[in-house]
Amino acid sequence: PLAPGQIVNGDFEKPLAKGGLGWHTASTDGASLETDTTLSWVGEQSLTVRFDGTQNLNYHHLWQVIPVKSDTSYRITGRWRGQSITTRSGVYLEAYTQGPRAYARTRAQRTSWPWAELVLDIHTPPEATRLVLRLRRNRTDSLDNLISGTVWLDDLRMREIKAGDANG
Repeated sequence: PLAPGQIVNGDFEKPLAKGGLGWHTASTDGASLETDTTLSWVGEQSLTVRFDGTQNLNYHHLWQVIPVKSDTSYRITGRWRGQSITTRSGVYLEAYTQGPRAYARTRAQRTSWPWAELVLDIHTPPEATRLVLRLRRNRTDSLDNLISGTVWLDDLRMREIKAGDANG
């Protein structure tokens, strides 16, 4: 069994499992997913999500369900970069628990940015046993609603943090 708080294939060095333990993906018009062997933060490859500029996407098509301990604080870290992400709504990483609800997300990123650290802290409520981690982009009513550009993800990790943890 998978240890609580363990992201499977967070460095994207293995093929996407497309279900079970690991990353789930769903195809959608306007976006494609693939591994990139030419650009990575660690290892040989990263995961790339390309938006083709034809859709006003409510994007939620890459996610992983992670077992967690209840009433526990976790920190999710990783690296991401973006190139020419259009639309004011941007892209972000979110985490939420299934059942009793807790929610956290990164700040939405837009335009282009070099490899940057992402940090997401979440505290699971009592009786929570699973957390969903996913890449998101909200559909928007703004005039610039067709999203284009590329996002890379790499080195996603999760660890339990204790109150007062100086390295938190």
